[in-house]
Amino acid sequence: MSELDKESEVDILVVGAGVAGLAAAWEVRQRAPAATLRILESGDRVGGAATTDHVDGYVIERGPNGVLSNVDHTLRLAKEVGIGEQIVPADAAAKLRFLYKDGALRPLPKALPSRHGLGPFGFARLFLEPFVRRRRDAGPESVYSFLERRFGGRAAELLAGIGVAGVSGGDPDRTSMRALFPKIAAAEDEYGSVIKWMAKRPKSPEGPARLHSFLNGMQSLPDGVAEALGESVSLQTEARSMRRSGGAWLVETSSGTIAAREVVLATGTGVSRRLLHRDAPQLAAALGEVLYSGMRVVSVGMPADSLENKLEGFGFLVPRGEGIRLLGCVWSSSLFPNRAPEGHVLFRVMIGGAFDPDAVLESDKEIEAKLWPELEEILGMREPPTMVHHSNWRVGIPQYELGHLERWERIRGLVAAEPGLHLCGNAYDGAAVNECIRFGREVGAFATASLS
Repeated sequence: MSELDKESEVDILVVGAGVAGLAAAWEVRQRAPAATLRILESGDRVGGAATTDHVDGYVIERGPNGVLSNVDHTLRLAKEVGIGEQIVPADAAAKLRFLYKDGALRPLPKALPSRHGLGPFGFARLFLEPFVRRRRDAGPESVYSFLERRFGGRAAELLAGIGVAGVSGGDPDRTSMRALFPKIAAAEDEYGSVIKWMAKRPKSPEGPARLHSFLNGMQSLPDGVAEALGESVSLQTEARSMRRSGGAWLVETSSGTIAAREVVLATGTGVSRRLLHRDAPQLAAALGEVLYSGMRVVSVGMPADSLENKLEGFGFLVPRGEGIRLLGCVWSSSLFPNRAPEGHVLFRVMIGGAFDPDAVLESDKEIEAKLWPELEEILGMREPPTMVHHSNWRVGIPQYELGHLERWERIRGLVAAEPGLHLCGNAYDGAAVNECIRFGREVGAFATASLS
């Protein structure tokens, strides 16, 4: 990786070296090896949210735990850049997941038909779903409204909260069903029933989707892509402003000025707004309508015998109304090898989201004082942790609120009116790592085609 020249001209400039930006850059390199390419990253490492810290023998994910194998966007990219041998599947025990309900951990899906889940009437209502008519109104529908309409109020109350909390930390009453869970929403269109879709959808020859990561953590993926891109990547280089100049974009950076024929903004909407407000004010204003939910990830390491719970499985989610603050907990050392020192365990707690915005504002000590009693109750934590690591994402997960699809369509139209400009990232067309990589490569392909 090299420092930028004071003045330079490039064919394609990518601003932001998260997984979406790196995927876009990699696609450019595959399609146009001779094109001049730069990737700017304001931080001191690549990866964005998909970064990993190594502390006292623990492998700590600051963002996503891994990726599912139901699509191959991430795993294929890893193989293309030469780190396929580092891919590791989650332990088979990851299939065992829990719900914290009525003061206890209850295995899913067994928790659902019990009195602690839906109750007898709520459970019986599930089986009426195939007979519920399709929705005639084509307007935006929330996750909660969709589930209530198809499965009943009790199921909606239980499932909407944990479903949205587990993905975006958002409010299910304000989150767009078609934007956050497009496949489930489309099941109603195609089959008239989610249950019928689940029964009839083609099964993968590889079996159910399985969680995967990398031996040394998710950071391995962006590091591998960046290494393959080589000198094109510049760290600690901030894009400060951009403006049109003839047929190019002039981008002022902390290391000088770059003139680029095509610019890919693979940044959060706040940064993109700041860069575009001068020459694309309407687009900048539209980007301001995308909201984010702050999230704090607290990783906890300790001797295994300091916990009553053996942490066998994936972890647990917490429905709304259970009287505790944490949203869920992932048992990291039970999922992948090499996550904790011998004889120790590592788990991570998520706190914050749309219903707890103060979580990202409080101090580490304030958060710990509230979390430890909850962990004592749920996991039987007998002693204080020996390792605590906070990842505090104040601008955290983009919220696909009602009208998101229409908003994204409008943003796409405004981008199309700005020659040489492209957007990608988790704020638009899928927030998971797989979707960011898929979208990044699509944008990289389009930017490359625009050169001709």
